[in-house]
Amino acid sequence: QDYYRRSALYDQFNEAEQRKEDLKSERQMALDALRKQLHDHKEVETSMNAAVVAIHERVMGNRNASFAMHISSNVGVKYPLDFEMRIQDDGSHSVDRTMVFIYDTALMFASCTQAQHPRFLLHDNIFDVDQDTLVQCLNFLHEKAEAGEDFQYILTLNREKVEEEERAKRLLLDVEAAKRAKFTKQAPFLGFRYQESRKNR
Repeated sequence: QDYYRRSALYDQFNEAEQRKEDLKSERQMALDALRKQLHDHKEVETSMNAAVVAIHERVMGNRNASFAMHISSNVGVKYPLDFEMRIQDDGSHSVDRTMVFIYDTALMFASCTQAQHPRFLLHDNIFDVDQDTLVQCLNFLHEKAEAGEDFQYILTLNREKVEEEERAKRLLLDVEAAKRAKFTKQAPFLGFRYQESRKNR
């Protein structure tokens, strides 16, 4: 009886090993197909990189930015396709928020993605950045709208962050004309105040 049990376990082991090899082969075939597709559509990566660099130049004043797609052959990697985007001084909280803005707007305006994009973006409190970057981001969006680009952009913003820029006439966007809702402590969002509950310790 012990012989048959061991024999059955051995057969199960061999089946598992064969399945493992089959999966490795399937994964490699999928990676090869993905690598070929990436090569055949290299212009998509080129177009997206150009959009990222152009927006970075408009907002940050230089072209020190890049976008690239990589495929890893490492078996241990869970997601082999990697999108790598870099901008100048990235890694800090505020600069990384600017990177999100540039990436999202590049997806919306790049020729390679424009047809598939809903032309709608919503950013919640993303402009926790320096004042000049805030102004340049809003001016960039204003210029796109003035140029006839068809898109809708919604953001939440503390009003006082742009008051000085408006007085100095650095901001091209008419904030009051663009405003669709205003929330204060006296008139909160959804009509009531809320507070996060503390976790029991």
